[in-house]
Amino acid sequence: MRSNRFHELKRSAAKRISVLLSLIALISLIYPAVNALPQWCKAGILDQCGDRGIDADEDGLYEFLAMDVGIKVEAPGEYSLMGYLYDSLDNEIVWSIDHRNLSAGNQTMQLDFDGKEIRKNGVDGPYYIHDLTLVNGSSYTGLIVCERLQRACNTSAYNSSDFKGLRERPVGVI
Repeated sequence: MRSNRFHELKRSAAKRISVLLSLIALISLIYPAVNALPQWCKAGILDQCGDRGIDADEDGLYEFLAMDVGIKVEAPGEYSLMGYLYDSLDNEIVWSIDHRNLSAGNQTMQLDFDGKEIRKNGVDGPYYIHDLTLVNGSSYTGLIVCERLQRACNTSAYNSSDFKGLRERPVGVI
């Protein structure tokens, strides 16, 4: 029962994040990106991405696919980076978000994509990051879209079976 409630809460949170990202996308249409950083946001996404599988329990299967994304910060503050992982067939697999206080300079933010969702999807990589959005601020101070990239980063080739799946019940156990 508790597991079902968790999944309901997770789906509800995903819907809320989806609405937030839609609002952010709408705002980014109102304030189109230019070559220089907008005056109202002093950070941008660099053309620097790196990926790696994370095997936290050292069982040979990845729990997460981590994507490191370079960020250029001109004004220190709170920043969030959000993105969606897509397979080679252009199907959305899972989303991720990172929120940090960043100082000025070149920084790295990390999106951790759930390995269970990658395995459940069943399509081997490489994978692609779509709708990569960098936001400045918080729910308390207000959010400002710094930059949004439709298709931002590619991962290395992975087999979907390299990722941990859902725990299976032992045979005979109900």
